[in-house]
Amino acid sequence: MGIFTNSVFPANGEGGAGGGIIKIAQTNWSGTAYYNPSNSISTDESDITSLDCSLTPALSSNKVLVIYRLNISIGGTTGGSRLKRKIGSGSYSEICLGDSRGSRSRTSSTVSVHQIQWRNNEIVHFLDSPNTTSTCTYRIGFNTHDGRDFSINRSMEDGNSSLFDNACCTSSLTLMEISS
Repeated sequence: MGIFTNSVFPANGEGGAGGGIIKIAQTNWSGTAYYNPSNSISTDESDITSLDCSLTPALSSNKVLVIYRLNISIGGTTGGSRLKRKIGSGSYSEICLGDSRGSRSRTSSTVSVHQIQWRNNEIVHFLDSPNTTSTCTYRIGFNTHDGRDFSINRSMEDGNSSLFDNACCTSSLTLMEISS
């Protein structure tokens, strides 16, 4: 099997039902940020715009595999992320959410961090069907269950020591266009 570039695989290659990777886009963010959502869970979700990533599908029938890893620290509580997608110049819509059940929050993933030095990684894989050839921009929003502060790529304590408790980390958002 050969390696194909600048073409949709398996076009004129091995037979199959699609599923080849056409292109990849990635934002890998090594900066740090501190967020203060002001204690209002219903309105203060923070968008992690430093991880925004875009891809323009070649065919409207193609899919986009979205993979994100969010390195998060919260001072003794739980939180959740929501994957969002914007098509063209439209507005962001939440995608990849858990089912609606009673008054429960709907998120793409949740994390629980019980010490200000600790961090967890939220890792999400989602196969999206945007059904468009317009540019798709993906974004991650995050909020805590009680509106507490949180930080990305650093501990909440953010002490200046060589301990791994205070290490600087990275977060990433990767998009892969998959042929239909």
